[in-house]
Amino acid sequence: DVKDLKELLNMQQDLSIYEMNFEIQFIENSRSYYKAHCALWREASVPEYLLKCEQAIRAEKERVGHYLSRSTEEKLLLCVEQELLSNPQIEIVQRTNSGMYALLVDAKFEKPWSDMTAGEREHSKSAHLRRMFQLFTRKGVKLKEGPMTEVFEQFVKDSGRKLVAERKDEVAREVASEKKKEDTKKTSMIICMIDLYLRCEALVKELFNNTLSFQKAMKEAFQVFVNENASENYTNVEMLVEYSDMVMKGKEGKEKLHDTAIQQRIEGLMRIFSFLADKDIFIECYRASLSKRLLSSKMSNEDMEKELLTKLKAEQGPPFTSKVEG
Repeated sequence: DVKDLKELLNMQQDLSIYEMNFEIQFIENSRSYYKAHCALWREASVPEYLLKCEQAIRAEKERVGHYLSRSTEEKLLLCVEQELLSNPQIEIVQRTNSGMYALLVDAKFEKPWSDMTAGEREHSKSAHLRRMFQLFTRKGVKLKEGPMTEVFEQFVKDSGRKLVAERKDEVAREVASEKKKEDTKKTSMIICMIDLYLRCEALVKELFNNTLSFQKAMKEAFQVFVNENASENYTNVEMLVEYSDMVMKGKEGKEKLHDTAIQQRIEGLMRIFSFLADKDIFIECYRASLSKRLLSSKMSNEDMEKELLTKLKAEQGPPFTSKVEG
C-alpha cells in the first residue's frame, strides 16, 4: 500500500538503504527522463514549454508527497530544474518570436497586472513573463534571473530609442515644412517616456517581484536614451523644462490639469529628471522658465511650484535649488 510505504519511510531515522538502493538510481533515471523530454518539449513555443515545466515540478512534488521520503524532494526538484530550466535557459529566454523579448512587446499593450481579472491574467502575456521569472529564480537554476534582466534592459532601451527616433523624424518634417523650424513647444516625447517608465516600473513590481537586478536594468536603459537628444538644436533637457513649464501652467498638451493631475505629472517628470546627465543645465533653464511664469502671472498653483522644488531639493540636495529659491 502506497500510504503504508510513505508512513514507513517517514518513521525511518536511517535512510541509507533507501538512498543507496533506490533514491540515487531514481534521481538519475529522472534526470535522463527530463533531459529527453526537454528536447521534445522545446519544439513548442516558450509559453507552452514553461507551462509544461511548471506542471512537471508540481507533479514531482506531489509524487514525493504521496510515496517517497521527504528527503528526496529537494534532490529530485534540483534535478528537474537543472534539466528543464537551467541547461536550456539562455535559448529559452532569447528565443525569437516567443521568447522574453516577444512577450514583453505584447505585454506592453496589455492592462497592468493589478488591473486584470483572474480570467484575463490566465490568458495574458504577462502571465507567461511572471511564470518565466518564477521558474528561472528557482534553486536549481544556475544563472537565476540574469539572462532575463539582459533582455529586459535591451527591450526598455529599444522602446526608448524608438521614441527618440520618432521625434527626430517629426523634427525633420517640421524643418522641411513651410515654417522651416522646429516646434520647441512639443513635449510628446517626454510624455511618452514617462508612460514607458510607469509601464516598465509596473512590470518590474508586478511580474518580477521588484527584484533589484531588474530595477538596475531599467535604470541603465533609461540613462541611455533619455540623454540621446532628438534634435541638434533643442536638447532633451530643454524639452523636459518645457514640459515642466506646461505642467506648472496647469496643462498637458490641450488637456487642462487639476491639482491631483499636476501632482501626478510632477512625479512623472521627476522620474525622467533622475536620469538626466545634465541636471545643472536643467535647473538653470528651469529658473529662467519659473521667472517667466512669475512675470506673466501664468503660474497655475504656487503650492505645486513649491512641491516640485521640494522634490528637486530632495533629489539633489539644498545647494541645487538655492538659486531658484532665492
